[in-house]
Amino acid sequence: RQGDMRRYEVPCPRAGCGRYQELAFSQIKWKGGSDADPSEVYRDAWYECQYCRGRIENHEKLDMVRRGVWVPEGQQVAAANCHMTKLPDGQMEAEDGRPKLIGEPKVKGGSHRSYRISALYAVNLPWGYVPQRFLRAGGMTKEIVNGDLGEPWHNKGERVEVSTVRQLAVPVQHGGYRSIPPGGRLPGAILAMVGAVDVQLDRAYVSVHGFTECGKESWLLWWDCQPCPSSTSSDAITKLIGKLSVLRWRALVRPGGVGGAGGVGGVGGLGGVAEDKAPTMPLEVARWAIDSGDQTLDVYAAVLGTANWFASKGMPGTFGRPYDLGYLKIDTDSAKTSRQMKYRQLLGKQVRYLRVGTHFYKELLMARFRVGGGETNGQKGKWSNGQMEAEMGGGLEEAGAGGVGGGVKFVQKLPVDVTDEVLKQVTAEEMKPAGGGRTGMVWAKRPGMKDNHYLDTYVMAHALADASGVGELTAGLVAARRGAGVVARVPAARADEPASRGGGERPAPAWLE
Repeated sequence: RQGDMRRYEVPCPRAGCGRYQELAFSQIKWKGGSDADPSEVYRDAWYECQYCRGRIENHEKLDMVRRGVWVPEGQQVAAANCHMTKLPDGQMEAEDGRPKLIGEPKVKGGSHRSYRISALYAVNLPWGYVPQRFLRAGGMTKEIVNGDLGEPWHNKGERVEVSTVRQLAVPVQHGGYRSIPPGGRLPGAILAMVGAVDVQLDRAYVSVHGFTECGKESWLLWWDCQPCPSSTSSDAITKLIGKLSVLRWRALVRPGGVGGAGGVGGVGGLGGVAEDKAPTMPLEVARWAIDSGDQTLDVYAAVLGTANWFASKGMPGTFGRPYDLGYLKIDTDSAKTSRQMKYRQLLGKQVRYLRVGTHFYKELLMARFRVGGGETNGQKGKWSNGQMEAEMGGGLEEAGAGGVGGGVKFVQKLPVDVTDEVLKQVTAEEMKPAGGGRTGMVWAKRPGMKDNHYLDTYVMAHALADASGVGELTAGLVAARRGAGVVARVPAARADEPASRGGGERPAPAWLE
């Protein structure tokens, strides 16, 4: 891209055409489509001229490549050079013996030459070589796009548009739902809830997510922006936690089946009773995550002694898995040097702690937003030149909220009344090259985007759900516990609990007894 970006163009051998063109995968044709036999495609595929639509066979490739010419970006082969005559030895020749380029190069003055070329030009390989690899892989892969076609690979999970995510909000008449504020009645499919809070200077962004059996579905139930004036009240976070901890929703005593807002039956069934008339019981949010990256010590102080709150911190990498749930011993310099006694008293204590591999969860959530929004499943990509899009075969198979494991297809759901502000924030970031001499990719705010707080709550909530074993959540267990009048709780933290060393917290039996 820093050079003159030359492409190799070859002439069409059909009489009356002769137009020069860069070979493109989209012009290779074969019979049978995606169900074709790869071996037959390797042998029988042909190339179709993008101008005259003429069929070009394998034995004609060598002559085309011999007569090809390098064309810098911004230029093209003059049409006058495209009138070809057949020479006695079977080779093609332009009238003046040398193709003429017209137009102005895109990059001028002292630029170096740069080139791109693909395996489609390999004269010892038939047209069907790349299509055979495409079919055997079940679709387009990064190895084919980069290695065979010489094109940049663009992950579709790198950016998601608001319009795409909004397609997850299915109309109520088609099985969708509306947001459910505290005190509202949960659909029978919802078995447990996980919440997350992103703390800012004077406010806090909150979201609550419901999960169905085995974590197969994640429903955004409720969101809010709560005042949290840390500049005027050092106990603001403590008060916020206390306020959120008492929130309750109404859940069916005998939860229904999985798969929709009106789902009934399932384990235990409702005995023919309509879901909206079935008996309910109060249900709390099973676990909460609150971001500790900003007001760290205030969050630690507020979380200590709570039964189901975890201080959370996003990390760029992973720890063998994309989360680490356990306990953190408070031994920070800010606590040691603080003049406030309440912070010095934190030293040596242990706080419930969730470390999150943010890169993993953001990439995963973006992919799910795209899949649910009607775009293709699985490992997908788009070539940067926009020639074509292709998808890998199979579906997006995940387990739980974050996909640690496999075998369960995950569904992301949004309420029909989800606001544009929420959608703007969950799509506010994109993956970019790290820059600054660093290698790799990083997540950063898109140009013009200001807030990403609801994206952060999404990441924390789904990581906490995974770390809590949402993939093991069963309707039978929940029905038995609710029938006994038991609300999902977690034991209070103990000061003598060992700090986590990467192994994670001991799993709570019976999903958060």
